[in-house]
Amino acid sequence: MAPYMNHLKFLQTISFLYALVTVKNVTGSSVSHDEECSALFQFKQSIIHQDDAACAAHGSQVFHSWNTSFDCCSWEGVACSNDHDQYGHVIGLDLSERSLCAHIKSNTTLFNLLHLQTLNLSGNDFGESQIPSEIARLKQLRSLDLSYSGFSGQIPNGILQLMQLSSLDLSGNSLKLHSPSLKNLVQNLTLLEEIHLSGVDISSSVPHFLANFSSLRSLKLRDCSLGNEFPAAILELPKLQVLNLADNTNLAGSFPEFHGKSLLKEVILGGTGFFGIIQESISHLKHLTVLSLSYCSFSGRIPRSLSNLTQLTYLAIGGNQFTGSLPSLVSLSKLDVLELSGNKFEKGCFPNWLGKLGKLSELYVSDMNTNSTEIPLFLASLTKLSVVRMGKNSLKYTIMVLQPHPTNIFRSSDESIARTNSKHIFQLQKSPVP
Repeated sequence: MAPYMNHLKFLQTISFLYALVTVKNVTGSSVSHDEECSALFQFKQSIIHQDDAACAAHGSQVFHSWNTSFDCCSWEGVACSNDHDQYGHVIGLDLSERSLCAHIKSNTTLFNLLHLQTLNLSGNDFGESQIPSEIARLKQLRSLDLSYSGFSGQIPNGILQLMQLSSLDLSGNSLKLHSPSLKNLVQNLTLLEEIHLSGVDISSSVPHFLANFSSLRSLKLRDCSLGNEFPAAILELPKLQVLNLADNTNLAGSFPEFHGKSLLKEVILGGTGFFGIIQESISHLKHLTVLSLSYCSFSGRIPRSLSNLTQLTYLAIGGNQFTGSLPSLVSLSKLDVLELSGNKFEKGCFPNWLGKLGKLSELYVSDMNTNSTEIPLFLASLTKLSVVRMGKNSLKYTIMVLQPHPTNIFRSSDESIARTNSKHIFQLQKSPVP
C-alpha cells in the first residue's frame, strides 16, 4: 500500500507541476479544467506558506481535502459545472469562515478561475490586504462576498467591470468607496439585487436612480457616513425586503405612503436623521418582522395601525419625539424585543397589555413620563424576559421579588432595572441593536 500511495503522490505532484507551468500564461477568455485545479492548488500553497507559522498550520488543516484527489471538483468549498465533458469548469469557491489568515497578493492565481460565478471569502483575516484590481478578470462573477475578511483601502475600479454581479457584500472591512464612488458602482452594476456595504466609508449621498433598480432585494449601508436626503422612492421598490441605513447620523429622510404590495421585512434606520410622522399606511407592510427607528427625529402620534404588523419580532421606536397616548400593541404577540423609551407620550401608567406579550425577552421603557411609583406586577407574567430597562421614571428605590418566579429579582434605580437569576446577570445596553 505504501509504494502505491507514494506513486499516487508522485503522479499528483507531476500533474500539478505541469499545470503550474501553463497556468502562468493564461491570458485568454477560457482555461482548461486542469489549469483551474492548478490555480486553486497554487492559491492554497500561497496560504499555507505564509510567514505566520500558526496561520500556515491552520491553513494546512483547512485545505486537507485538497490533497486527497486529483480532481479539484471534489475539494471542499469548490463547485464545478455539470458539463458533458469528463470534468466541468470551477464555477464556485466558498472558503467562508475558515479562519484563514494570509495576505492576498495582486498576482494571486484565484483570478485565473475565469468561469467563476460565486466567490465567498467572508469571515477570514487577510491582513489588511487591498482588493486587487485584477479581480476584474472574473467577468462571469454573479456573487462576491468578501465581508468581514480584513480587507482595507480603496475599492478598486476593477469591481465596476463585474457587470454580471447580482450580489455584492463588502461589509465589515476598512474599505473606502470614493473613487469609484457609490454612484459609479450602481451606474455600472445595474443587475445588483443585493448591495451590502455596511462599514465601508462612502461619504456621499445615496444616488436617486437607485430607485430604478426594480430587482433590488437587500440594501445594507449601515455606518457608511452617508449624507443629504435618502430617496424615499427606494422604500417603494417592489422586491425590496431589507433596508438597513442605521448609524448614518447625517442622512435625512422620511417615510412615503406605503401600498399593499410591499415585501419589506426589515427596516433599520436607528441613529439617522429620518424625521416626520409615521402614517397609518404603515399597516400595509404585512411582512415586516423588524422595525428599528430608535434615536431618529420622528414625531407625532404612533399610528394605531401599527398593531396590524403582527409578524413583528423587533420593534424599537425609542429616542424620538412621539406624542399622544401609546396605542395597544397587544396583537404583536411575536415580539421578542420592544423599545419605547425616551418619547413624549401622555403621562400615565405603564400599559397593562405589556404583560400579555409573552415572548418578550427584552423590554426598554425608560423615561416614559409615567406616574407609576411601583414596578408593575405584570412583569411577573413575562417569563422569557432577560433584560428590562425602566430608568428615569418615578419608581421607588426598592427591591421586589416577583411571584411565582422567586429566582427573578428586579432592582430599580435611576438608570435601569436588571433581572438576575442563579445562572446569569444580564448587562443592560443603551439601546437594542438588531
